[in-house]
Amino acid sequence: RIGMTDGFKELWSWFAPYLGDREQFSIDGTPATTTTIGSYARRLLTDPDYFGVFLPRLPVLVQRSIDANLKAWDEEQATKPAAPEPTPAEKEPAARASRTEELEEGEEPTHASELQQREREQESDGRTGRDQRPDDHSQEAAQREKERERENEKDRERERDEREHERQRSRERPRDLARDKTRDLAYARKRKQAEIVDVDVKIAALRKEIVLKEEAERAQEERAQRVGHGAAEAATDGVVGVAVD
Repeated sequence: RIGMTDGFKELWSWFAPYLGDREQFSIDGTPATTTTIGSYARRLLTDPDYFGVFLPRLPVLVQRSIDANLKAWDEEQATKPAAPEPTPAEKEPAARASRTEELEEGEEPTHASELQQREREQESDGRTGRDQRPDDHSQEAAQREKERERENEKDRERERDEREHERQRSRERPRDLARDKTRDLAYARKRKQAEIVDVDVKIAALRKEIVLKEEAERAQEERAQRVGHGAAEAATDGVVGVAVD
C-alpha cells in the first residue's frame, strides 16, 4: 500500500498511538536487542538503517512533517508527569507468565533454588537494561537527529542549486537568443554575398561570350566584303580587256 499509493502520508497516524508504549520486547530474541514498542516505532520513523538493511527513503516533505510531529510529541510528553516505574506486584504477573512459557517450552527447572536463581538473574538483567537503555536511546536519537539534519541540509542545498541553475538559464536565455539571431544574420549575409558573386561571374562570362560573338561576326563581314571587292575588281578587269581587244 505504501509503495503503490500515497501511504507515506499516513505513517504518522499509524505510528503515533504506539510512541508512548513502554512495553518491552526483543527484536530478534536476544537481550541485546531488547527495546520498547515506543522506541521501536520511533526508530522505524527516523532511522532508515534497519540492522544493516536500508529501508526505502521517505519523501522529503513527509520526513519533515514526521520530524515536526515527533518534536511536538516530545515537547508534549515533557510537560506530562513521568510515568511511575512498575511495582514488584505489577512485575509478578509478567514474571509468572514468563515462567509458564518456559515450562511449556520444556525448560523445566530441576528444583526451586534454580528457579529462584533464574528469576533473580532475569530481574537483574531487566534492571540493568532499564538503567542503560535511556542513555543508549538518547545517544541513538541524537545520532539520528544529526543524520536527519545532514540529509535535510543536503536536500536544501540541492534545491538551492536547482533554483540557481534555473535562474542562470533564465538569465542566459536572452543572450542565447541574441547569439542565435546574430549567427543567423551573419549566415544570411554570407549567403547573399555568395549569390552576388555567383551572379557577377555569370554576367562576366555572358559579356565575354557576347564580345567574342560580335568579333566573329565582324570578321565574317570583313571576309565577305573582301571577297565581294575582289570579285568586282576581277569583273572590271575582264570588261576592260574585252574592250581593248
